Amino acid sequence: MTAPRRGRPRDAEADAAILRAFFEVVAEHGYAGASMDAIAERAGVAKTTIYRRWPSRDALMLAAHARLLQDNPPPDTGTLRGDLLEVARILIENLARPPLSRVAAATIGEMAHNDDLARLFRAAVAEERIRMLSGIFERAAARGEVPPGQDWPLLAQMLVGPVMFRVVVTGEPVTRAVGEALVDAVLLAAHARG
Repeated sequence: MTAPRRGRPRDAEADAAILRAFFEVVAEHGYAGASMDAIAERAGVAKTTIYRRWPSRDALMLAAHARLLQDNPPPDTGTLRGDLLEVARILIENLARPPLSRVAAATIGEMAHNDDLARLFRAAVAEERIRMLSGIFERAAARGEVPPGQDWPLLAQMLVGPVMFRVVVTGEPVTRAVGEALVDAVLLAAHARG
């Protein structure tokens, strides 16, 4: 027999409000300017409510990005092109508009001088996305759509990198047509068949 859980159960609505508030406050004030007080006020919760769930702003950032990954599981359309087009669509929809476009810029800026955040972000967010995309390429190789044994992480970065560059550096629009062009370039690099 398992012991009963102590304390109140976690409120999923409070979790969602906190994660949404995190993105909004970072978008407005940058990562360094996003205080737990401001996030708590925006979410309509006590600061202790946040700290019971996440012990630091870095942990909260990881949870917010993990929620994005959960909300957008890897597509499986049956073809590599279909999967990559869906990934590009989700990536563009998430990154190319506020608040996430500003959050991406703020996070990358903070990573430049916050080694702990950079290490955590790479391990929990960037590497997870690359693993997800690598899995898509591996499935395609098993179906015979691409030759096996390629550098799947590099191909994944070829899709994600230009979107991030446009969002964070040049500010150029990232449209569906841009996503399709990137997918076609990645397919060419992967020697896709069909």
